[in-house]
Amino acid sequence: MQLAFEETDEQLRSRAVDVRVSQLERAFQLAQSGRCTTVADIKRKLREEGYQDDQVEGPLLFGQLNSLMKKSASQSGTGSAQRA
Repeated sequence: MQLAFEETDEQLRSRAVDVRVSQLERAFQLAQSGRCTTVADIKRKLREEGYQDDQVEGPLLFGQLNSLMKKSASQSGTGSAQRA
């Protein structure tokens, strides 16, 4: 028996909104993931995922992303991240 306030999986899926993170948030996720070693890698991956990369600019942001990539690389033992 289904209570009035419960929804079936199908009803939930039909109401689901495609929520994507912002391109900057995704850039930080990629930097932390260890899958990218340069800012150029991050920008390429963003484009592959359907994001624009126009907000991924500037020395402060590049420094933050490079720092995260370097930290991720040192934790995984893959070496140091390169600067883009």
